[in-house]
Amino acid sequence: MTLSDIQLKTAAIVGPVRWEADGTNGLCACPGAAMHTGRTNPTDCTVFVEGAPTIYCFHSSCSPAVAAANLRLRRSLGAQPWSLILPDGSLLRSGEARVPAGQPIPPQAPKNSPAADAEKKVLRDIEMHTAALKERLLETFAWDPADMWEDSPVRLTGDVETDWKSWLTLWHPDDVVWVGSTFDSGQDKHKENFRPASEWALVDKPPGQFTCGSAFTAGTFSRKNEHAHRRFMVIESDVLTRVQIGAVFHWLRQKFGYTLHAIVNTGGKSLHGWFDLPPHPTYESRLKVALTALGCDPALFKPSQPVRVPGAYRDANVIQSLLWLRSTTTSQSRPA
Repeated sequence: MTLSDIQLKTAAIVGPVRWEADGTNGLCACPGAAMHTGRTNPTDCTVFVEGAPTIYCFHSSCSPAVAAANLRLRRSLGAQPWSLILPDGSLLRSGEARVPAGQPIPPQAPKNSPAADAEKKVLRDIEMHTAALKERLLETFAWDPADMWEDSPVRLTGDVETDWKSWLTLWHPDDVVWVGSTFDSGQDKHKENFRPASEWALVDKPPGQFTCGSAFTAGTFSRKNEHAHRRFMVIESDVLTRVQIGAVFHWLRQKFGYTLHAIVNTGGKSLHGWFDLPPHPTYESRLKVALTALGCDPALFKPSQPVRVPGAYRDANVIQSLLWLRSTTTSQSRPA
């Protein structure tokens, strides 16, 4: 099928398309524009025909109509079932599933298998689509830190020294949480840096600037991946502005339903967003590709990667603080 044929078939489903120079993506009318609850702009909806054919609209209210049009488009262009990717959230969805300590990770497809090869193509498509949408995504979902503070479900008083204990309520009381400097690991004396959240709650301030989005095996004094059991997905960027990383946080919440638990002001240039984990390792690998394409740091997907803890002084005059908090009651649950 030639590119011209693909464009004609696409236009038969979405109407006239304002194609970009390479002819593989262009602006079109949203199939669910009548369902939009906000203003519809000419640049809100884009159709992609390279890789996995996809219609993407920045609005959320039109999702059922867009999903139905995507199905028609993919059938028309002969796309494979596993091509359902990024824009409709089918391969980047969130979930309430948690990974309890010690639970084995589901097996992945063997290397060089047809399933593994198909997954590689999905990842390439996700990277391509996300990179193409990056500029408009960061503009459309922009979220200023001042608005984050105003939007916080928990009214933060500005007394940042109390943020430490508010942040601890995100953990299950029995979760063994590591807090300290990056070198507070690996020796018997570092056991004091690995304590249940309920014990940390009795400590007035954190003993260092860092923590992890993971709980650790009871009794350990080593911050190694094999001892870490992830509880949260922490997202940050060293290249995006604060407003732009705010856009990423907003995008994950609005388009894919990921639960945001906290935003930490690191006292430097970046913000750290604490989210639910993806419900399955496959979803996580896809989300990692998308976030990396947006400029987020992929290192934070490592279970033992240090991140900034609120309530600690970054230097003599700058304190790390909470900017947004979902709840002051323990939000993490565990299976019996």
